[in-house]
Amino acid sequence: MDTSSRTGSSILIKSVLVVVCAALFEFCLGTFYAWSIFKAPLAGQFHWDASQVQWPMTLNAIFTGVAAFLIGSRADRSPRSVAIASGLLWGVGLILSGYAAFYGKLQLLNWSFGVIGGIGVGLGYITGIAVPLKWMPHRRGLVSGIVIMAFGAGGMIVAKLGPGILHSLGTHGPGYVLGGMGLIFTLVCITTGFYMTNPPDYQPKAKPVSITSLFPAEVITSGRFWAIWTMVFINVYAGFAILSQAAPMATDILKLSAKDAGLLVMFLLLSNGVGRIFWSSLSDKLGPKPVLVFMYASLVVIFLSLLHIRNPILFGAACCYVGLCYGGIFGTMPAFSAGIFGVAQMGRFYGPVLTAISAGALIVQYYFTNLIKTKGYELPFQLIAGALAVAMVLPLIISGKRVPEIDIPAPQTVPVKK
Repeated sequence: MDTSSRTGSSILIKSVLVVVCAALFEFCLGTFYAWSIFKAPLAGQFHWDASQVQWPMTLNAIFTGVAAFLIGSRADRSPRSVAIASGLLWGVGLILSGYAAFYGKLQLLNWSFGVIGGIGVGLGYITGIAVPLKWMPHRRGLVSGIVIMAFGAGGMIVAKLGPGILHSLGTHGPGYVLGGMGLIFTLVCITTGFYMTNPPDYQPKAKPVSITSLFPAEVITSGRFWAIWTMVFINVYAGFAILSQAAPMATDILKLSAKDAGLLVMFLLLSNGVGRIFWSSLSDKLGPKPVLVFMYASLVVIFLSLLHIRNPILFGAACCYVGLCYGGIFGTMPAFSAGIFGVAQMGRFYGPVLTAISAGALIVQYYFTNLIKTKGYELPFQLIAGALAVAMVLPLIISGKRVPEIDIPAPQTVPVKK
């Protein structure tokens, strides 16, 4: 075997290792989605109301987006240090959350799970996506789908196994589980974060200077960036709406039992995970643009017809399809963004995009839920369908020639002398 063959084989092995480590890393971060399993035990033990126990999750979503925005360019230049810092913050945040949950310290819980943990998730999320895409740029859809599916799977598995573990541990179950997760995830994230390095032929020419490394002006002024931001925001708006209302709708409209409604939510979460790899793999063959347009267009039809479905099986299938597309859009969007801004720019541009998650979560928690209370389901779902119709058109408008990388003061790929 000649030298070039051995080199190619070793790079392939390292690429696969990076993808696996990124998936494990994202799995640990994605467990923040399972916060809902802690809400009822904490509210019952310390007599907190629903709004109080929701704040840690809301703060986590907000600071995830903020951290991803601020760290974008640093994730391109020093992914290993960013990933290790992410693991430490997420792990320490969970350990402190366990202490807060054990002793009933609500403000500490907001700071630990919400602020510290949210920053940790935000730092690591974009890093875990950007690094494997640099190692396998020819399989952008599949790679981003695998990694983002792992992120969704973390929350789904903890949400499935957690209630039984909490019940077996008794009154202080949330404290033990959160603290235990913190210890385990710290170890796993630091270990896998060590492998979050750029490929050997990737070297930054120079570090960006001044405050533009934190608040890049070309991001704020780019129409394509804001179009992608809007697409992610609308996806979060629609997806969170179904995730938060599927069970109430099943019991209110179809008169299903609480057990059957819970089963629907489980399949909805499973569809979310499957969609992240299914649609992203399909985008490798068809291209991300037609796949995104199809998902948004089909979701318009689903949201307009969902409230008129009275068959439980069809209703469940429609909800699961929303979950499939919700995950699919998240899985496909990194490849779509990389096609416009370039793989080397992923951290700089896709990090700020994640602030759309924060905005979408806030809109659903306050505006959407209050609108349902006052107007019922029909108007909110019509508004979502209209927003999805807008998102359907955006990929067609912003596609075209890639943004020239030379115009962007971010790390660029240069050949390594041998």
